[in-house]
Amino acid sequence: MLLRRVMDHVKDQNWLAVGIDFLIVVSGVFIGLQVSEWNDNRKDRLAYELARERLIAETQANLEAVDGFLAGKEASLPVVRTSIDILRDCNATSEGLEQFLPGLNIIRGTPTLRLRHTAIDSLTSNEVFLALQNETERNRLDELRRQLAQAQDTLNCLETWPFDSPIENHPAVGMSELVESTVIPGVFDRRLTLIVPLAEACTDPALAKHFYLWERVALFQSLRAGQVKTWLEENLAVMDE
Repeated sequence: MLLRRVMDHVKDQNWLAVGIDFLIVVSGVFIGLQVSEWNDNRKDRLAYELARERLIAETQANLEAVDGFLAGKEASLPVVRTSIDILRDCNATSEGLEQFLPGLNIIRGTPTLRLRHTAIDSLTSNEVFLALQNETERNRLDELRRQLAQAQDTLNCLETWPFDSPIENHPAVGMSELVESTVIPGVFDRRLTLIVPLAEACTDPALAKHFYLWERVALFQSLRAGQVKTWLEENLAVMDE
């Protein structure tokens, strides 16, 4: 319709009308582009806000995981240290053996902390999200991603140390009866026990070193997890503001 009207104005050499029609067309195109750009920007901003909400939820989940991890270490360390004291004092009584065995089973492994990182990875790699961040926010999020990645690498490394020389391989250690797991109901596992008298086991420095290694690893794990908790809480406080 508009094109036919323009052609009619050209035929009539009504250049004023042609100019007006041209302005109408240009204005329509410009407004259409602006509306489209505004709509795209609005979608990008909405996507970014949703990504920030996902990071907040991910941070809260990580904080819960850290608290549970630290609580587990706080519960395990005294048990293992009791076993260490029994070895150092060579407390070969029946009571000493009863207190020693729980620690022996704890040092079978050092489960690590597994941090979620999908949301922080998205916010620090998506070009659209990066363009919506100011320099301060961009640097803060990138630093958090770097800190969490390094902490996870350290925690993963610490988890494997005791498995380089498993306590099960020690000649004084054997397997006892099947016992149901206290973590996973319905799953049974064999508990570790001593197959030599405690009076003999406490004279073996190699056995004690297993306990010292576990203690050291657990302390480093707790230290790293505490750092992670601080970083997460600081970032969450900024995002809440």
